[in-house]
Amino acid sequence: MNSTAPVAWQKLYRELLSLSVYRRTGDRPVTGALIQLMEKAAHGDPDGVCERWGHLCAVLAARKRLVSLPEAVAEEILEDDNPFVRWLAGGEPVSGLLREAALRDLRVLYQAASLTPEQWAQAAGEELADCLPSWGVQAAPSPLDRPWDECLEALSAYHRRCGCGVFARHHAFLWRDGTLLPVEHPDPIRLSNLKGYEYQRGVAVNNTRALLDGFEANNMLLYGDRGTGKSSTVKALLNEYAGRPSRLYFARRMTQDLGGAKIYLKREDLNHTGAHKI
Repeated sequence: MNSTAPVAWQKLYRELLSLSVYRRTGDRPVTGALIQLMEKAAHGDPDGVCERWGHLCAVLAARKRLVSLPEAVAEEILEDDNPFVRWLAGGEPVSGLLREAALRDLRVLYQAASLTPEQWAQAAGEELADCLPSWGVQAAPSPLDRPWDECLEALSAYHRRCGCGVFARHHAFLWRDGTLLPVEHPDPIRLSNLKGYEYQRGVAVNNTRALLDGFEANNMLLYGDRGTGKSSTVKALLNEYAGRPSRLYFARRMTQDLGGAKIYLKREDLNHTGAHKI
């Protein structure tokens, strides 16, 4: 995008206000701060632009994304849970109107996220351009490494592999009191960190690989004295195989329990059904 081209602030702000499929991205920290900044620019409020500019930079800094506003917004897009990405995650064709609305939202979000600090300075006042903090606008990584409304094929592959919403953000979960809770900071232990009991660990590994490869597999109950590696084995298996391409299964009963939102599980999700049970 031309860093010196004039910006139609009111038009772009109204387009952001009318987001539909990706509407909830406006409630996320970075995209929400960007929309607030756009509001001040659209209303011709230089003081408000400066205040919201600083807020956006603070949010980017907190997420370690000052080098790329597009990457920060792209992360929130990939983590969004909406009807469009659910269809993509399930590998099903998307209806024409839903597809058009989603691609339109992606175009608008890309245009807003790609504005350079030099362009924003038009709304703050050129004399302030050198006094305000800055952020980078390098392209987001794959699958949104091109204009976002041109990334449908890459987005489809991403959501089929990673799921959507909370499932795209996390790979470890606990089932507690009828609710699926994400593990924010899973133990990073790997199989290579585990020493001893090679035979027992090999049984768990082979059973997990059989399940992922579509062969018959068994439920497994790990037992033994405290500190012998039961939990560590489960955590290491998760870290070893999470993200591996595998089929999605529609979890009918979990869908009903969680109020009707369609839940799809990958084979590795099905394999890890308890703290010590596989």
